[in-house]
Amino acid sequence: MIDGDLKQRLLAAFRGESADRMRVLSNDFVRLEKGCGKEDLSAVIESSYRELHSLKGAARAVGLGMKDGLVPSDRICSIMLGWLDLLEDMLREEDDS
Repeated sequence: MIDGDLKQRLLAAFRGESADRMRVLSNDFVRLEKGCGKEDLSAVIESSYRELHSLKGAARAVGLGMKDGLVPSDRICSIMLGWLDLLEDMLREEDDS
């Protein structure tokens, strides 16, 4: 368990880090939306995955991660399923070209 002062400092650092990572994700999403070329597609997906994975780890480190035995909310599940659909569509388009 993290004490109050340390937790507040860690949360402040997390807010800054998460803002930076969300900016990268936003840029990645814009690139996907505009239709990046085939050569960039893999890099954009890899970048997005890396940023999401890092955000998850940082959130868990400051106590914002899921607790054992709990399931993510319906909203989180919906977002994750949307990502899977997007990735499937991109892979299908690659296969068809």
